[in-house]
Amino acid sequence: SETYRKTHGVHAAAIYNGDEALLAFAEDAGRHNAVDKAIGKCALKGENFSQCLLALSGRLTADIALKAARVGIPIVASMTAALNSGIEIARKANLTLIGFVRGAYMKIYTAPERILP
Repeated sequence: SETYRKTHGVHAAAIYNGDEALLAFAEDAGRHNAVDKAIGKCALKGENFSQCLLALSGRLTADIALKAARVGIPIVASMTAALNSGIEIARKANLTLIGFVRGAYMKIYTAPERILP
């Protein structure tokens, strides 16, 4: 987001569908709040999360992985790192967890079969 690039003082979260269309975008000082807002916007519109990707600016923690798993989002990606707790939850929930997304580079921590080469 523009605000994130300028200040690095907010977190951003976005949800995209399988056609790469942006379904929801939210910013907040807390990464959890940004994710909750984006998920809430989609839920209020009745979106089906099963073919979605959650992209965020914050760390991939257990709580973030749990939020995605609970609503059925199969892929979570961030510009930053995943914590061990996030990786463990992602494994148990069969989430594809991706960190350090920079252009074409990414580190796929779990369930890489969802990502095409």
